[in-house]
Amino acid sequence: MNGHFDRFLLASAVLFCGLSPLQAHHAANVFFGGPEVLVTGTLTGSRIMNPHSYFRVTMDDGTEWVFETAASGSMIRNDGMTEEDFGSGQRVAMSGESNRDGRKVARVRSIVFYGEAATDDAELVFIGSRPPQEAWYGDIRNSAQKCWEWEDTSLVKCFRVSQEVRARIDEDYGAEAMLW
Repeated sequence: MNGHFDRFLLASAVLFCGLSPLQAHHAANVFFGGPEVLVTGTLTGSRIMNPHSYFRVTMDDGTEWVFETAASGSMIRNDGMTEEDFGSGQRVAMSGESNRDGRKVARVRSIVFYGEAATDDAELVFIGSRPPQEAWYGDIRNSAQKCWEWEDTSLVKCFRVSQEVRARIDEDYGAEAMLW
């Protein structure tokens, strides 16, 4: 065989091997699609990175969950969140679509950052392009303040939610919202 053909085969093999994981990686419906979950606990780790960011939550019983974002770390940063916003030790509630195979992994939909006291406002952050259920989302949008100015097209949306708004959402929508 000649050198050109050998280099062509090598380049083809590298390209083929490099593309296969990339194609499989973006088939999220293969991995996710389980029931919606709501996990409350302590944020014990986070990595804001590309192509996805990850958050580890340890529940009070010691069970660990990992939540993955659909949005890239760059999109999260561009929409106003930084590494400092996801510091370990914060009390959180995370909701999302769980993994199909039963592992404690989910695609994050929302994160609630609780205040230090039970009476403090909570920060409710939606991450991703999939809109939440319109009725309660509209209610929150109309009655809670934005944490910062963001556009409707932003993939990260944050609201400061008072105890009164939380109580009304719970009363009007019950467990359907799966937020806190």
